[in-house]
Amino acid sequence: MRRHPKEQWEDRLALQTSNAPFVVRLKGYNELPDEAKAAISNKPNETVSFIGSEGRFELVSPVAEDIWLHVEDDISMSTQMKVTSAIIGAFFVLVSLALVLWVYPLWRDLKRLVVTSTEFGNGVLSKRASTSKLSVISQLSDSFNQMADNIEQLIAGQKELTNSIAHDLRTPLYRLRFALEMMEDEDTPDLQRQKYRNTAHSSIEDLDHLINQTLLLSRYNRVADITHFSHCYFGQELLKEVDYFKLEHLDFNIHFDCAPDLKNQPLFVDNKGLMRAVKNLMTNASRFAQSTITISFLIEEEQYKIRVEDDGKGIPREQAEKIFEPFQQLNNDERSSDKGHGLGLAIVKQIMTLHKGSANVRQSSMNGALFELSWPTHALGPSTKEESVTN
Repeated sequence: MRRHPKEQWEDRLALQTSNAPFVVRLKGYNELPDEAKAAISNKPNETVSFIGSEGRFELVSPVAEDIWLHVEDDISMSTQMKVTSAIIGAFFVLVSLALVLWVYPLWRDLKRLVVTSTEFGNGVLSKRASTSKLSVISQLSDSFNQMADNIEQLIAGQKELTNSIAHDLRTPLYRLRFALEMMEDEDTPDLQRQKYRNTAHSSIEDLDHLINQTLLLSRYNRVADITHFSHCYFGQELLKEVDYFKLEHLDFNIHFDCAPDLKNQPLFVDNKGLMRAVKNLMTNASRFAQSTITISFLIEEEQYKIRVEDDGKGIPREQAEKIFEPFQQLNNDERSSDKGHGLGLAIVKQIMTLHKGSANVRQSSMNGALFELSWPTHALGPSTKEESVTN
């Protein structure tokens, strides 16, 4: 610039810096920014560099008296913006890719689960959800499969129960129809007619007993409804029931043992249901006991336990589980009598299921059968003793 006249400096500067990635101007001292003046004060008449107010790298160099060449490097800022934009863009790309890798398997498994649940709802009870153990919905899939297993077992049990009821209804109905036909026959003698009349009454009682037992089983063969539960002194209620049982069976030695703490302790149970289960066990024991029946009510290992044992023939180990199924009876004369249909122990099992407990049988110390009902000591519902307690 110094080789040219001062009047041409502006034109020469514009021509030489037209393609340069800088902002280059000629300025007087007073036009320079404060940062430039501070830098010049330390090194007068020298080219100095400094960082401007906008964070740009800048240069000032003396050209003539009170004329300075001011260079602003905005390419660094532009590069920084580009680098920052590239980093932010790469971050969003990585986040998007991660979301795709996470959402796609989730969407795929959810779609499979929807298809499986739809087919299951349409009656294909064998369908089960299939997802990877690493999937975020694997727990949901396992819960669905467990629910499907329970529903399939329940429906299969209901079908079996329906078939068994139909089979057991057929026999008394045939007897009743035959007895009515014979009573309508004018050639039937009066003595024989009376026998057929007794057969009809017996068949009607048999049908009534079967229907009542079936209704009871249907009541307890469902999801627990705690509206039937309440606080009651079950130990005292059980003592009264055993006393009634003793009066009805004077020919047996009947012993009752209740833990002292349970006599006056309120329990949150289905009083009628649980008492029905105990009655079924005591009635069952009275049919097979030789002379002695023992009933006990105690607490063991955080479980309430009611045991009913007798000195009868006992139950074979291989049939211990089957007898709790509907219409299952042991192959002996007593259990195949007309007074039983194999529903009593099935009702007991369902009542204990509603109490989150279990029913099982094993050999007693008297060589007979020992039936045990057990359920957890923790409350199934409201546990505050301030609630009303029924006697």
